[in-house]
Amino acid sequence: MTRDDLQRRIADYRKEGRWNALVFFTLLFGVLVGDAVAPQDSLAARIFSHTFYPVGFGLFPVMIVYSLLRIWMKGLVCSHCGARLMGELGEKAISTGRCWKCESKIFEE
Repeated sequence: MTRDDLQRRIADYRKEGRWNALVFFTLLFGVLVGDAVAPQDSLAARIFSHTFYPVGFGLFPVMIVYSLLRIWMKGLVCSHCGARLMGELGEKAISTGRCWKCESKIFEE
């Protein structure tokens, strides 16, 4: 992998991640607002509490696992130790050319 390739992969990951975050936070916002607006003893409140709470809060671990899988599928991990090359750690890897965890060389330049 080259330095430009890693930067391109990070940009692709971030671009795709915006839609995932938008869907998740829209669902979460809908659950919280819907629960606050509906009268507590109404049918709507019971439907919300029995369907949307499990969906909204059950989606959170799924989104985390999906995000980690996307990092792995995009190749944003060190090939030697498997450390994620995202965020500040990814910037450090781009600037130094070495993994932040195992210090192995990550670029083929």
